[in-house]
Amino acid sequence: MAASRPPPSPPLPWILLDPFVHNYDFDIDPTAKGWEIVDCTRKEFCGAGKYGHLMADCLNLYMRLAENPLDHSELAVSADDEVVTNIMEGETTEQLPEDESSFPRLRQAHLDAIKLQPSRVTGYVQMADENLLVLSLSFPFTQMFRTMGCTTGDTIKIISISFDNYVPDAEKTVTEWMLDMATRRWIKVEEFSLETLWKLEDFEKYGLPFTGPLYPLLRKGEEESLYFILTNDLDDHAEHHMCRLDMRSMSLESTCLSWHPCLFTPWQMVGSEVITYLRSERVVPYHGKGKGKLDKD
Repeated sequence: MAASRPPPSPPLPWILLDPFVHNYDFDIDPTAKGWEIVDCTRKEFCGAGKYGHLMADCLNLYMRLAENPLDHSELAVSADDEVVTNIMEGETTEQLPEDESSFPRLRQAHLDAIKLQPSRVTGYVQMADENLLVLSLSFPFTQMFRTMGCTTGDTIKIISISFDNYVPDAEKTVTEWMLDMATRRWIKVEEFSLETLWKLEDFEKYGLPFTGPLYPLLRKGEEESLYFILTNDLDDHAEHHMCRLDMRSMSLESTCLSWHPCLFTPWQMVGSEVITYLRSERVVPYHGKGKGKLDKD
């Protein structure tokens, strides 16, 4: 006679977790209820450089549990402004060495030149286990003034934009560096001042604001091109312009981004070749409202 099996253990409580981790200070409605701070017994970091332990320690994690288990629960994160500011100061106080072949660094800067909340950290849930939560986090200041990319073949470039508050705005520079694959050293390729940019005929043609470029972007296949955003803060709204600059001919193209006028702070744009796939699948208008759908017939 077969022995009776013991009753199965009840399943552990679980939640449906939204993978997007918003910023608690800036993105969560202050009147929203149900948010609680999570007491993390240990915080570890990976890939955050020498300041990783400071970044991890200055973070607070929040959770809002849904009342219905079939509804989604949420996480949010915040960072200490003072700690992040100190990290930025430490990162930018190293002077560019006389040997220009060494790795390019941002020059000494006053952070009041940055018109963006430095601690607006956001993230994404990579894994959520019983007692382990793995998040990938992003701080905006790491992308505002520098970018690295591969343009053609094995050509690797860095673009750095200076934001030294000791220097007049017109004298701040945009610098292009290229990695010499034979020597593994960085070579300065191009450098121009903001005054040079502002005096371009195309700059006046498009009526662009006399502000510093933000969020530089390189595109594969365009050896000479640099993309960036210029922002014009007006009294009651803001205008953001996406620009494409040929760094050899110094010709410029621009368009006003169709962001909401109440969005005063620009964000990083992502270059993608997904349109090639979409066009190959024949994107067609959807109900005449400007949307698109894939026509696979």
